[in-house]
Amino acid sequence: MNNFKSNINIEIFSLKEKWEFFNSFYLLYASNMPIIDCFKSIMKSASKKNIKKFCGVVSKNIEKGASFREAVLPYSHAIGKAYTMLLITGEESGSLDNTLNEIENNLSKEEEILNNMISSLTYPVCVFLLAIGVFFFCKFFLLKVFASFQDNISQQEVINLLIIACIKIAIIYIFLGIIAFYVYLNKQIQRKFLDIVYTIPLISNILKDYYFKNFFSVFSLAYKAGIPVYEALNLSSSVIGIPSVNKSLKKSEKMISGGCKLIQALTVAGLFPGNILSQIASGEEAGTLDKTMNNISQRYEKSFDVKVKTAAKVIEPILMIFIGFIVFYVVYNGYKGYYEGIMSMF
Repeated sequence: MNNFKSNINIEIFSLKEKWEFFNSFYLLYASNMPIIDCFKSIMKSASKKNIKKFCGVVSKNIEKGASFREAVLPYSHAIGKAYTMLLITGEESGSLDNTLNEIENNLSKEEEILNNMISSLTYPVCVFLLAIGVFFFCKFFLLKVFASFQDNISQQEVINLLIIACIKIAIIYIFLGIIAFYVYLNKQIQRKFLDIVYTIPLISNILKDYYFKNFFSVFSLAYKAGIPVYEALNLSSSVIGIPSVNKSLKKSEKMISGGCKLIQALTVAGLFPGNILSQIASGEEAGTLDKTMNNISQRYEKSFDVKVKTAAKVIEPILMIFIGFIVFYVVYNGYKGYYEGIMSMF
């Protein structure tokens, strides 16, 4: 397998790149096109260089005589461990078209959820960033003008204060942007950040719903594709980005490998409420884990949608309080400076 590992650097696919790849792959494969021709066609038509590179090296590996597993597995980091194993299992079991369709539908739902979350939180985030700018504008400019009012400050001095204030605010925004970009690129910091955020009650509930929705969705796809419970749990755990949750699920994996049932292992993990565990127990007993896990995934999806919209509504009054604090801060310090200026004249 190592003989088919290329030196070409392929980055992790974004959600949009995953959807584009799997959507194209499904449509081409469903039209009875051979796998190698599917990859060559996607390589030519893909809009992203990362997809082109991925499809290029996979198609070359197949041309060299590699099996589909050997061609794809070295680049599992690109599309994710879970989706890579689903592809391999689907190809080896002769149900690749159904697997591709399921993955494409799953990614479409995930993209829709994220788009809804972004649209719900865009306004509060913009207001928050604007409020930060207003606060520092008042601090760096307005209050200094008020404080210098009795000193007969010149127009040029006011302009200088305005320019300095704008430069300082720009530096603050650039600094915040650099931090956000660094966190976005650094996966290790993201995991630590998520672990910290996971302890905050309201945000924790939203994160749980998002990651558990993906967890149960991938488990359903894996089990439906014929992957054993232990491997299905391992693959579905890989889509959760919270280290403390992954640690609990690792214990469950060890229990299953030791012969325990899925319900016993997940109960010990202590991650899911009793009603969810009851559904899993029933599904495991009846041999319908794929349907059960899919139903639970849909339940978490609806819960996530509701909580994001609720959070957006809760944030708005909090922002109004924050803006009210800024107004109070400006008025209080403005009058304070003005009063002290008058008193200094006596």
